Amino acid sequence: MEYKKRKINFFSQEEMNRGWKYLGVGIITFLLDLLLLFIFVEFLFLREFLAAGVSFSLMTTLNYLLNRKYAFAGSEIQLKKGYLFFIFFAVLGVLTTSICMFLAVDVWTFHYLVSRVIIAVFVSIGTYFLNYYFTFKLNTI
Repeated sequence: MEYKKRKINFFSQEEMNRGWKYLGVGIITFLLDLLLLFIFVEFLFLREFLAAGVSFSLMTTLNYLLNRKYAFAGSEIQLKKGYLFFIFFAVLGVLTTSICMFLAVDVWTFHYLVSRVIIAVFVSIGTYFLNYYFTFKLNTI
């Protein structure tokens, strides 16, 4: 079966809705990640680095499943293969964020919160497009 790329208008209503759903899922899972982190540290007495790893892993999985169902419904890529791509891009996002935070705060002496917000915008946009084209493969018909 031969696949053809279709021209994508990211400003169409369908694509804008997809972007909003992706953003909504990201915000929800981020807030749940923070909540789990708090519960693991304060009530289950896990060390912070372990709690952060567990909550990040759980919420990344939930993020993938929710995005697959709502933002990228109709993905033709297999669940497991898509999940591996999603995890890879999530780890890439964490590494990119960490490096950029180091540069912004330690090298260029920007405020850490301002830096984090700006970096989050660019990393989120980047991972959205990586997931759009590779994880969910919606650019094929």
